[in-house]
Amino acid sequence: DGVTESMAVYREEIFGPIVSLIPFEDESRLLEMANDCDEGGLTAYVFTRDLERAERCAAQLRYGEVQINGVKYDIDLPHGGIGQSGIGHDCSTLALHDYLVLKRVTRALDTTERGRLNA
Repeated sequence: DGVTESMAVYREEIFGPIVSLIPFEDESRLLEMANDCDEGGLTAYVFTRDLERAERCAAQLRYGEVQINGVKYDIDLPHGGIGQSGIGHDCSTLALHDYLVLKRVTRALDTTERGRLNA
């Protein structure tokens, strides 16, 4: 309560058991405030009875993941953020791409090998 836009708790991601409750008048202002994170966002949470509103907001939030009406963590779901919070991803098989370096190697076949392949 009493959080203002000039406070660090408003502008920076917080990794801890802290919740900032900030009142808003309309949905567009809410989204503007939520997306006004200095370094991008890892996770946003939307709690509402209006699921259509939740889905609409989730689509417009610039965060790596958005959780609606609860917290769901599953090792098979990708986890990563946007901006400075998006350097790398973990969880899910999609995260393996961050650890791979693809390389293509081609070699021209000599005439003996070409003959065997065409036989």
